[in-house]
Amino acid sequence: MKKILSKIKVPDIGSVLIPAAGLGDALLSGVGGAFDKVTGTFDTGVGVLKSSLGGIPFFGATATSKFYDHTQFDEKHYFLIPDETSDDGYSLYVMRSLPEGVPPINDLEKRRLLHLPSEGALPMLEHIVIKDARERASTDAVSTNFVSTNLDSLVNEIDKVDSKVFGGVLLLGGLVALANPLAGAAVAMKAAVPSIGLMVSKYGLKTVSQTATNMDIAKQIKRAEKEVKTQFKSAKTVSVINPLLHHMGTRTSLDMWMMEHEKFQYLCEDIEFTQKDIRRLTDFTEQAISDVVKDAETQIYLEKVTAIIRGSVSG
Repeated sequence: MKKILSKIKVPDIGSVLIPAAGLGDALLSGVGGAFDKVTGTFDTGVGVLKSSLGGIPFFGATATSKFYDHTQFDEKHYFLIPDETSDDGYSLYVMRSLPEGVPPINDLEKRRLLHLPSEGALPMLEHIVIKDARERASTDAVSTNFVSTNLDSLVNEIDKVDSKVFGGVLLLGGLVALANPLAGAAVAMKAAVPSIGLMVSKYGLKTVSQTATNMDIAKQIKRAEKEVKTQFKSAKTVSVINPLLHHMGTRTSLDMWMMEHEKFQYLCEDIEFTQKDIRRLTDFTEQAISDVVKDAETQIYLEKVTAIIRGSVSG
């Protein structure tokens, strides 16, 4: 067993800025703790993962919400956040979001939303993604021949980087630890563990035997991850001009515009957002900006602009 373990390497998933219970530490703690600490659910979040994409900061996180109408969605959000500390002026923040209590492996309709501060920001994102693809092409079998003006293709490229640097964490939550070789070795030491079947069922795996071994579960997790990836890849990508991102460059004008509610709408040609949608999107955007830009001025801005948006919705 020692010889086997000496050859096992954990994939680099970037840094964990805020490890959440049951996941961040599970991925980093080694064989002894990986299995025991994997029992957190998606609702606890994965903390904020950080890497880079095309030279800009690249963040990943999960979130849940109770603000849905009759139709619930399994969504991925891609926030292009103005960031003065970044050389290109932006950070990219990817968030997987689910309704409260829904496991990461589910049958909900998938949706991908690209949040931009303005339509003019899209060429910059295309430039960043193409730059990253070219850099990866020098070491990996990566094609740069995707159509950058096609939103689906653009976001597919971002998802490839997400999968590579975050190791499937945003898709599977704590299940990633059981698919990890180190965690698999920890389970192998315990032989067949009857309680595993009950634990992974929380995440949406429906066919786990009560006497499943670590290898059985790892295979099912990999199949489930592939299926979730396919579902998101098949989902339509829509672009959203996000008011919280848009007004970050004109913060001093908020007081002047606060009565002009049309300046604080989420603009999307493909979706007419409901009041609950707006509350959910505002919560998620506020979380994303807070995780990326941490100065006091930005926090004051967020409090003011979210109050304006929520007030216009309730009114």
